[in-house]
Amino acid sequence: MDDGLSTGTTALLVLLVAAVLAVGVWVQMRREKRYTSDRQDFSRQGGWRRFPADMWTEDWQGPPFRPGRDNYAAEIMVAERAGLRVFFLEYVYLTTDQIRADGSRVKKPHLVVGVDLPASLPEVAFERGARAGLATAVGGQDVTVGHPQIDNHWRITSADPEFARALVQGGFAHALARPELQGAQLRIVGSTLMWWEKGFDLSEVLTKVGRVEPALVALARAVPEDLVRAYGSEPRPLLPTEPLPSGSTPRAGRPPTQ
Repeated sequence: MDDGLSTGTTALLVLLVAAVLAVGVWVQMRREKRYTSDRQDFSRQGGWRRFPADMWTEDWQGPPFRPGRDNYAAEIMVAERAGLRVFFLEYVYLTTDQIRADGSRVKKPHLVVGVDLPASLPEVAFERGARAGLATAVGGQDVTVGHPQIDNHWRITSADPEFARALVQGGFAHALARPELQGAQLRIVGSTLMWWEKGFDLSEVLTKVGRVEPALVALARAVPEDLVRAYGSEPRPLLPTEPLPSGSTPRAGRPPTQ
């Protein structure tokens, strides 16, 4: 009798787990279908188009990117804003810090929004709060710019503090104070100005992009032309230009899904 009860209980638990998994898969499929439909409407309204391929990102460096051949960018969308290319994407790295029950690595997704600048500039990182560290700018140091609303809300690090102080003045400082840019992280890397945050919630991504992208474009346009001439070098955008050249890195192709 006990054996029969134990077997029955086990079978019931298996059925419950299977039902929960099935519901989870169904909900995720519904969310993905809704996101695809909403993205199509969003793209038509904002002039967004799909980038030709998902990408491996082993060559991308600095936060939020991590070294590793299995890290990738997906859901890549690009658009033009008065001569500036803008994009958003889902960046994912696979971590061994957490392991699933089946032994697979856990995905850590991020939403990244970027704007291409006309030239590569010294790296500058903008982080919120006292927890920000110097790791965002290799060899960097803290920079104060003399504006309380900036110095009290952002931690700025750069390997070229003179450039950073000259940058965060006037129109750039005003654009940096916009509420749409608060609560996440910003970085100039190569010729890309990018904003990112952890997570990629399909129900919130498009709303966030619609809010952040105009503010980020305004910040990019506020970079003084005299600084671009004085400090700028050949453009090195984070996202390659289309179409991807043969043999380029990061590699084009569908990243792993495990």
